[in-house]
Amino acid sequence: MNRYDLKCKIAGLNVLINVLNSDCRVIPQSRSYLCDFQGSPQIKIGFDSAFLEDRHREIPSVPLCEHEYIWTGYDFGKKLLLHDGYLLHASAVAYRGRAYLFSAPCGTGKSTHASIWQRVYGDEAVIINDDKPALRLIDGKVYVYGTPWSGKTDKNKNVQVPLGGVCFIERCAENHIETTDIKSAVHLIMSQTLRIPYPKSMEALLEVLDKAIPHIPVFTMGCNMEDSAAICAYEYMSKFI
Repeated sequence: MNRYDLKCKIAGLNVLINVLNSDCRVIPQSRSYLCDFQGSPQIKIGFDSAFLEDRHREIPSVPLCEHEYIWTGYDFGKKLLLHDGYLLHASAVAYRGRAYLFSAPCGTGKSTHASIWQRVYGDEAVIINDDKPALRLIDGKVYVYGTPWSGKTDKNKNVQVPLGGVCFIERCAENHIETTDIKSAVHLIMSQTLRIPYPKSMEALLEVLDKAIPHIPVFTMGCNMEDSAAICAYEYMSKFI
């Protein structure tokens, strides 16, 4: 089996992704991240065929190439913790120089809410990543990055944007939004980060969040799926920049 080496710049880091399956989605979705960096990568990702075939046997309904796409994203998220960063299950929108992330359990409508921003604010609103944006704390500021791992869609951009806020949404007939305290923020972010069952990785995640959360405006919002939801969210969150 051929192996494809993808040298990329992701979340400001030199990343080498070793891919076995030519039809793995990480190949086309990494095109805008390709970077012929010199020296050793800061993050190296890759799995042998035995590992991927074992995962395929566990869930045979998922194609082998999709297992590789999922697991390369998982591995990136785990290793990103060593660089003061983490992945958040969210849809991230860039608007007027800031990134706004909307997170919720699957099926709640985070992607739909992000698409409303594009409908309301037009080309000024750009989807950074529709499923797994990266956040990194650098010199006391949190930045949001696109990654090649964007769930079921190819909506991702290779950009770095200062964080404007993270909003946890739920469906509601009337729009309302409020800030949340640090204790609640930790619980909400933990519920939507990459679940890592290894003690050392969990310790690393807690250390990253301990440093980053004081720099992250966190909100909770009940929203409908009308244009007014995007306007309500932006007008409130942008006051805290």
